Amino acid sequence: MEGRLLDQDQVKAIADLPSKEELLAKVAGALNSIATKLAVGLNAVPTQLATGINEVPASVNRAIKAISEKEQQGDGA
Repeated sequence: MEGRLLDQDQVKAIADLPSKEELLAKVAGALNSIATKLAVGLNAVPTQLATGINEVPASVNRAIKAISEKEQQGDGA
């Protein structure tokens, strides 16, 4: 380590560090996780949009029915 002598605790600390392969695996796993979350999030947008668009006619029908029922109640009073 740059020409310095290490004491026993420092040597032990270095020995306990993960290997290069372990560190690369952790980085790869983190990148994969981010990519997966991004893909899931991007996929959810069109699905939610389609659900919303499909709900519009049902909402309009419910509104028309409610207005019709209210008008019928007004006529009967």
